[in-house]
Amino acid sequence: MTKTKSNSHFGKSGGVFGNRTGGVITCTNCGKRTRDTGHNEGTFEMCRRCIEAQETANGILDGQYTLDDVPEKDRDLVATFL
Repeated sequence: MTKTKSNSHFGKSGGVFGNRTGGVITCTNCGKRTRDTGHNEGTFEMCRRCIEAQETANGILDGQYTLDDVPEKDRDLVATFL
């Protein structure tokens, strides 16, 4: 069986709600290309990992915890938002 049509839709915008979900975005922080899956990736123009790092940095700035409380593997990324 020969493949005549690509099943990849990763490069196409659209999805359920036009460009709001399903479209490809490029993270403005790390440059990763990712889909907007409905977790605000498109709104913030960031990948989910960078959004979570930004949320963690906000918690640090609010005094909820310190950078030492962040797992070591995530500290550099979180620090970019401080």
